[in-house]
Amino acid sequence: MTVASRDPERSLPAESLVPDGPAPIVGRRFDLPIVRRSGWRQDLVDTERGLVAGFRGGAGVCGQLFVASIVGLAGVLFGLSAIQWLLVTVMLTGLLVCELFRQAILRLDSPIDSGLVGGPRSRSDVAGLLLAAMTVARMGTAIGLVILFADRLGGLLGGP
Repeated sequence: MTVASRDPERSLPAESLVPDGPAPIVGRRFDLPIVRRSGWRQDLVDTERGLVAGFRGGAGVCGQLFVASIVGLAGVLFGLSAIQWLLVTVMLTGLLVCELFRQAILRLDSPIDSGLVGGPRSRSDVAGLLLAAMTVARMGTAIGLVILFADRLGGLLGGP
């Protein structure tokens, strides 16, 4: 059994790549051992993989973060109030979530082995993108609530 490569003369026997004997081959990839994790740890791993896939999947997420940094700088320069910061946070979070959902939909629409540069090639990676979008939405909501309650608490304690 040999491992397929782009150059047929350079095909390697599968036994030479895995010390314990031949490895099962699925297409051009080896099956990796399954790592058992608790549910919340697996969600964190999938979220991280989804965010990485979002950054590598195109310029959309990087462009959104660039715009967010410009908006944040403008907000500091203009001296936005807490409610205005809340609105900016909600809008930027919504844009980032929409971009991650857009990338996930594009991945579902493309073939599994489409050869996208840096893009995910399996349905579990698409699920990671969706989980990353949900996590970004949750984080944006939490940040918005902290802004809202910190402003109100500052008003109750006699702050500006």
